[in-house]
Amino acid sequence: MRQLSHIAAQSAADAERFLALGADPAGISVTGNLKFDIEAPQDLAGQAQSLRRSLAAERPVWIAASTHEGEEIMVLDAFLHVREAVTGCLLIIAPRHPERFDKVYDLCRRRGLDVARHSGAAGVTPRNPDVYLLDTLGDLPLFYACTDAAFVGGSLVPAGGHNMVEAARLGVPLISGRHTANFSEIIGFFKAADAIMIVADAAELTAAVTRLLQDDELRRTRGERGQQVAQLNQGAIDSVMALLNGYLMLDY
Repeated sequence: MRQLSHIAAQSAADAERFLALGADPAGISVTGNLKFDIEAPQDLAGQAQSLRRSLAAERPVWIAASTHEGEEIMVLDAFLHVREAVTGCLLIIAPRHPERFDKVYDLCRRRGLDVARHSGAAGVTPRNPDVYLLDTLGDLPLFYACTDAAFVGGSLVPAGGHNMVEAARLGVPLISGRHTANFSEIIGFFKAADAIMIVADAAELTAAVTRLLQDDELRRTRGERGQQVAQLNQGAIDSVMALLNGYLMLDY
């Protein structure tokens, strides 16, 4: 550890761990999380509006993103109850791992749901599907941008959670499960701002999604709070570049 010129730690907790390993206290800085600095493409809003018109112009839409084995069952249970209260709502589901796309498609079909696949892999696409399966990579920010609420997966099962900043920076209200150990600091920011709804199971997910889809003001305020958290925690790139400049004399 003493051979390192400087350590740019993501959080104070990470800095403490480096210290425990023997790092020089004078050679550690807390620079923040780079995830807050990732910018959306400039044309994302226009693309999202176009996608929303073609996908579900008049329908409420929610997304279950980065879902894991065992989690889709709970999401589909929630969806079947949500649509009893929110007529015509559309679920977009985006499994975390590509090798599970077909399995999730089959799971939806076994529930008697009409499913459209973003890739078109299943042949004829229903005109007004119950579920839209996002089975391609790299498109999640676009789909976040056209939804009314986002459940971020890997959190109803013990998978550690996934990045919720992507949705928050777009003003999409957040829902998460309790298993978020991999994002403990980030989720702490959102909890402190009352910008995320935490659920434990399918029943609580049903209640959270239904509340958000039925209440325009709640969606707006939750989305704005999350967006503010994302904005307030930007700056990690500048901090890291300032450190590098001291060693490399970069023109930045």
